[in-house]
Amino acid sequence: MNGNNLKYFFVGAFVVASGLWVLAVTIPNAFAPGTPIKSAEVNANFSALKSAVDPLQAFTAKLSTTPCASGQAMGGVGADGTPNCVAVSGGAGLVKVEHDTSLAGEGTAGTPLGVAVPLALEKTGGQVLDLSGGGVGIPGATLRVRNTNPSSGIGAEITSLGGDAALVLQKQSAGGQLLKAFGSNGGEDEFRIDDNGTVTLRKPNNTPNITLDNSNGSISANGLNFPSSVSQKLNLWGSPGSDYGIGIQNATMYYRVDAHAGGGGFAWYRGGAHSDNTFDPGGGTTLMTLSRSGELKASGIEARTGDAVAISGTNNSSSCTLCVSQAGSGDVIRAWGRESIFPKFWVDTDGNVNTVAQYYGKGYNNNSDRSAKTNFADVNPLKVLEQLSRVPIQSWNYKTDPTSVRHIGPMAQDFKAAFGLNGEDDRHISSIDAQGVALAAIQGLYELNRQLKSENKALQDRLAALEKQLSSLKALEQRLAALEAR
Repeated sequence: MNGNNLKYFFVGAFVVASGLWVLAVTIPNAFAPGTPIKSAEVNANFSALKSAVDPLQAFTAKLSTTPCASGQAMGGVGADGTPNCVAVSGGAGLVKVEHDTSLAGEGTAGTPLGVAVPLALEKTGGQVLDLSGGGVGIPGATLRVRNTNPSSGIGAEITSLGGDAALVLQKQSAGGQLLKAFGSNGGEDEFRIDDNGTVTLRKPNNTPNITLDNSNGSISANGLNFPSSVSQKLNLWGSPGSDYGIGIQNATMYYRVDAHAGGGGFAWYRGGAHSDNTFDPGGGTTLMTLSRSGELKASGIEARTGDAVAISGTNNSSSCTLCVSQAGSGDVIRAWGRESIFPKFWVDTDGNVNTVAQYYGKGYNNNSDRSAKTNFADVNPLKVLEQLSRVPIQSWNYKTDPTSVRHIGPMAQDFKAAFGLNGEDDRHISSIDAQGVALAAIQGLYELNRQLKSENKALQDRLAALEKQLSSLKALEQRLAALEAR
């Protein structure tokens, strides 16, 4: 066995031991135990092994030399080991690329080879790689990190074992964006940090959804959604959940103001500009304020300290101070007294005012305008007087009043039976009906008095005539007596 055959013997043994079947070596002769080995067969096997190993030696020989010039990088390796060099942008600092001879693959042209390539990059003034400082610089170029597996994996990961920040982004020129992030559909950036610190989040239709504007401290949002949970959602000032904020309780949305600070509360303005002063509309109009003690003041309405509810018209106009309307059939206003389960005062939708107490004032004016009335009919005052004479008039007191508070008057049921007034209501006596009956009865009394006066005059006239006749008779009697006396 000569020297070359010995070399190929060891190479063949290494190939067989390493399992490098990818070299596709075909051994023409096989040897079985107990069979004589012929030198010609052994030489034939070495010749076949040499034919397989020689191309590999030539491949590694080409690959072991400096494959690419300065400013280039190896983009691929041909089947014969010839490197495919490509220019690198800003590659003036890329001086030398070294590698070992570890290969994986069959060396087929156009097929990427797995090559262990340790880089020995010379440091230049541009500091393409500054490993001692812990940084990587790529001046004038774009650094891209991609995950080529579309189903899983992390595209890029930055881990910091210490220091102030795991990632620092810095632009050398003003304007533009500091960071952009794109979704799977590409197009407009869905997350962006501008050079001034403004953060923008976009919807898939490229409409800005949330913008945190660092230039003026504003937040622009196309709708904000909070978690469906009970808590104080917005903390505007002070300790979260305890000072100024807006929150959600069970079936309740609330607004919170600090209970410990003096003055202030809630305010609603129209127009104007911001002012730091309490309850200052900043040149605008105050529509409403609600103090932290619960005092409400609205435009044209003022709640006074010490009153549970007090309304004062302050707009000096002809508009109503308190306007109340009712679209349904219920009462417009109801008022309850102390420890009362029934209203003490109410106004129904027809404008009827009801109360279980007394009215106090200088007078009450009933509407008695002729133009407001219809269906006129004359009454007989004497008949009204006669009917009124049959209505029981009693002294009594209300059940809710002390027994010392006495009144005189008829019962509503008796008044209703006598005169049939006030519609179907037999529990109340309208003041206008009571006045009307009284006035008619007065007229009846007047008429009765007039009749009595007329009858009395007639009787007086008759009496005078009789007295005159009697006087004449007395005179005759006296004359007769005188004649008889002669």
